[in-house]
Amino acid sequence: MIIKKQKILQNYPFEKINPPVTLVEGCKAYDGAIGDELGKPHKGIDFVRKKGKKYLSFDVFSSQEGKAFQGLSKTWGKFVSVRQEINDIRLDTIYVHLDEVNPKIPVLPSKDVEIKFVPIKAGEWLGTAGITGNTKGVTQLHWEMHQKNLKTGKRKILDPYGVYDLASSGKYPQPGESLKGLSHYFASDNPKFSK
Repeated sequence: MIIKKQKILQNYPFEKINPPVTLVEGCKAYDGAIGDELGKPHKGIDFVRKKGKKYLSFDVFSSQEGKAFQGLSKTWGKFVSVRQEINDIRLDTIYVHLDEVNPKIPVLPSKDVEIKFVPIKAGEWLGTAGITGNTKGVTQLHWEMHQKNLKTGKRKILDPYGVYDLASSGKYPQPGESLKGLSHYFASDNPKFSK
């Protein structure tokens, strides 16, 4: 099943604010824009908000409806996963490096306990972009999408923009620019901002 035909993302995972949130790392490998090793594989998109040389936090919102849980890992720090199932495909959209997390979202339990989820709407507040996990001290949002075929168990990393390249390739539009011509997962070529 091809999920690209299913436009599941309703909005950007942040508001239109000033200074703006910008895309700085693409879903293939690092450019080294925020301190990561140039060329090292990267499985998501990194966004930052910067004023001069200072990185600023920003609110993070769900890009789609689904069911959510939160967790904590050494690499990701605090994160929220929003899950959807479409036919035999499970999609997890993961919001990583959060400093603060919506307290209504349950914490991922130990391996032997069933995951408890809470329903989440598109545009609902998940937390704040921060420096938890491996951020090299740079306030950011790392945003990943995973697809799992529930029949075969096969997993795949998805690029929400459908680009799968370095940010420096020039193929990624900045938030607010048209996505026309990209094989993206947004409901519109001109996605709205949260709120």
